Amino acid sequence: MEQRFVDVLDPVGEVEAEELGLAPRPASLKAKVVGLLSSSNRVMDMLGDRFEELIREKYGAVEFVRHRERGAPTPELMDKLARECDVVIGGIGV
Repeated sequence: MEQRFVDVLDPVGEVEAEELGLAPRPASLKAKVVGLLSSSNRVMDMLGDRFEELIREKYGAVEFVRHRERGAPTPELMDKLARECDVVIGGIGV
């Protein structure tokens, strides 16, 4: 019987990336601007509503900025959020 061999290729590449760690966290969200970034998904919109409700209950006067983005956020949007917001809650949904 003739032996046959099959080459198996692994499509997973190795990526070298610098570990950035976590961004500094404010001690409180009171009087802060909170960005809510969603993936234009109904479920994420509902979660954003709930996050906003819970944060307002706990911290009072908090300003919210909402952005909806299909797919990965652009570098321009990330820069805008960094300028406008003290913290950002981002979420994607399926």
